[in-house]
Amino acid sequence: MGNIEQPDKPSKTKILFVAAPASTYKEPATFDNQDFSNVELGAGKYLPIVDKVCYLDTILTRNCTDAEDVKSRIESAEKAFGALRKCLFANVNVSFAAKNTVYNGLILAILLYGSEYWCLTEKLYDQLRLFHARCIREMCRVNRWHTRKHHISNNELLQRVGLRSTDVYI
Repeated sequence: MGNIEQPDKPSKTKILFVAAPASTYKEPATFDNQDFSNVELGAGKYLPIVDKVCYLDTILTRNCTDAEDVKSRIESAEKAFGALRKCLFANVNVSFAAKNTVYNGLILAILLYGSEYWCLTEKLYDQLRLFHARCIREMCRVNRWHTRKHHISNNELLQRVGLRSTDVYI
C-alpha cells in the first residue's frame, strides 16, 4: 500500500463516494448522515473521501454527471485555442484551410476527448456549441456585434472556414 496518504506525502489513492439517486435518501443533503471523513488506516495513514476525481484524464463526480468533465474539456480546448489565437487563428495571412486543419486536429481532439462516453444533456450540448461558435467567429475575425449587424449566421461562418457543426463532430 505505497500510495496511502501520509501527512508529509500526498496520496494518489482516493475514495470517490458515488451517491444513489437523491430520492432514495431520507435526508438527501447529507446522504442520510453519512460520514465522509478520511478513512483512517493507522500509523498516521489515511485515505481521503472526495467529491470528484480525475481518472485517465476523465473527471468522475459523486453525482455521476458529465458536467465537470465537459467543463474541463472546454477549459483545456480554450487554453490551446488561446495559445494559437494571435499567431494562427486570428491571423489574416493564414488560410482558412490551415486554420481548419489545426482546429480539427488539435482543438476538437482536446475538446471531444472521451466524448463517446458522455451522456450529454441539452445544456452540455449548448456549452460545447457555444465554445465552437466562439472559435469559428475568432477564425473569421467576426465578433458578435458584426454577426447581428450584418445578419451573419453561424452556418455561414462554418462554411467560410470549412467546418461543420459541433453536433456532427460529437
